[in-house]
Amino acid sequence: MPQQITAGISVLNEIAHFVVLKINEYKIELIYLEEYQKTELDRSDTWFLKPLAMRSDTIFERPQSVSVALDKKFLFIHNFPIDSNLTKVEQNEHVNWEISQHIPNFHPQEYISDTHLLNTSDDRKINDIISVTVKRTLVYAIHEYIAQRNLNLNIVDATQFAVEDVLLLTQPEIKNQQCVVVGLTRSSIEYSRYSNGHLIEYNGRSESDIEAGVQYLKNSLSGRVYDSIFIYGNQASAEVLGKLRRDVSPNISILNPFRRLNISTVRNYDRFVNNVQRFVPAVGIALRKP
Repeated sequence: MPQQITAGISVLNEIAHFVVLKINEYKIELIYLEEYQKTELDRSDTWFLKPLAMRSDTIFERPQSVSVALDKKFLFIHNFPIDSNLTKVEQNEHVNWEISQHIPNFHPQEYISDTHLLNTSDDRKINDIISVTVKRTLVYAIHEYIAQRNLNLNIVDATQFAVEDVLLLTQPEIKNQQCVVVGLTRSSIEYSRYSNGHLIEYNGRSESDIEAGVQYLKNSLSGRVYDSIFIYGNQASAEVLGKLRRDVSPNISILNPFRRLNISTVRNYDRFVNNVQRFVPAVGIALRKP
């Protein structure tokens, strides 16, 4: 495997997180990380890409590609059943119809949608899928910003789904377990449920009150047994972890995206060592293969 240097940028609320990874056959090395707080001067829709321009002179090894993980406010995420016997064209038409029921004045040519299979019914007639939809103009703007810096855009995905790549790297045991990963930000709460490493459920809602968020998780996850539950995000503090362990499950822990990475050469790692959970989507999207 040839050596690759990849960058990942994620945005959670008004903060962008930026990492650069060096990946080869033998190890994955973190060579840079930084976070950027949006300011009143940041009027552009692509403000979260600023770390690429502002910090590039401090990165001695230039990334070959950049991937971006967007939080929920940039996206429309929707679960729904679909007839498994539909042709690809018919499936696309059905997806567009579903989305049009939720986005006012929806025009398919103005959006990009990606779908993922969650479950198949016992008789294999119905598939449960999830779609992630983003404005085409935003993706084009991201591509243009990155191209102007002579970099390649690799992947654009949701923060919640970028986490999967971190899970599989740092917690390989989930391939044989029932697992949940929870994203906690200042404005929303999302969770994804995995069975033997496969995503089988996604849900979430806007929520700024952490007590209400804890109750939402308690109600959503009750009645099932999980081998592990991981939390990440800018609200995934030690205090919140304690609340969740008391009220939801004792098997909850903060997800560390750097657990199996070599971090020895990162000069400013100590500045973020108590908040590594904020970087989970950035690391995950940087790990994602095209």
